[in-house]
Amino acid sequence: APKNMQYVTETLERMERGELKVRVRALEAEQRLQRLELMSSNSNAAVLAGLLLNTGLVLSAISGGNPTLLSRGLVWAGVAMSVKWASGLVKLKQLDKKLESYKVKK
Repeated sequence: APKNMQYVTETLERMERGELKVRVRALEAEQRLQRLELMSSNSNAAVLAGLLLNTGLVLSAISGGNPTLLSRGLVWAGVAMSVKWASGLVKLKQLDKKLESYKVKK
């Protein structure tokens, strides 16, 4: 018991001097951060998909009846980003379900 008391005393003194810092991980905060990162990624994908699709469609309309390779590429890139956005929504739903099982508020 005296060794334990000495260890506790030394640890407290080290903390007071600033030599020892206690780190605490907040699981709830980490889970919320993970959700926010996923939402941010989804928002970026949606904005980029809209930008690419709109640009590709405008270029297709300007070129008349024969769309250029650039406009086709932009439209397909927009479609790819739309798929990324949709898969991100699925991941978000899965994460929400997982967090709900842990009873974490959004």
